[in-house]
Amino acid sequence: MIPLIVTDSVVFLTTAKFDRERREHEMSNIASTVEYSLSSMIGNAGEIGNSIYTNRDFEEFLSKRYTNSAEYVAAYQNFLSGTLLENALGMNSMILTLYTDNDTIVNGGRVNTLDKLRNTESYLQLNEEAKSKGLFFCL
Repeated sequence: MIPLIVTDSVVFLTTAKFDRERREHEMSNIASTVEYSLSSMIGNAGEIGNSIYTNRDFEEFLSKRYTNSAEYVAAYQNFLSGTLLENALGMNSMILTLYTDNDTIVNGGRVNTLDKLRNTESYLQLNEEAKSKGLFFCL
């Protein structure tokens, strides 16, 4: 009877050990995948942000004073059709919204006035640090 108990105990402990190791390995793989995905997404967003920051067309589009809504909408459509922004964002499953202090734009689409951000913690921190541009992430 004792040899049977010892054999069963060894089999049970070995099985439990391998099962625990398998679950730890699976969890480690999941954690690595999540880490890579987040790192990649943040890196891509940073590259897109840098491209926007250094692109004169973006600056010109966002700072131009539009005389009416129709002029802005035409410029908006022309601007987006002339950039690869929509394609780049779609490939990365990202949604990008540009904010500007230009009150002649029409809120909506990918561009909004800063009014929507003025009371947010991120915007207040940006002003507190005396920065004029920022890149913020929402997950």
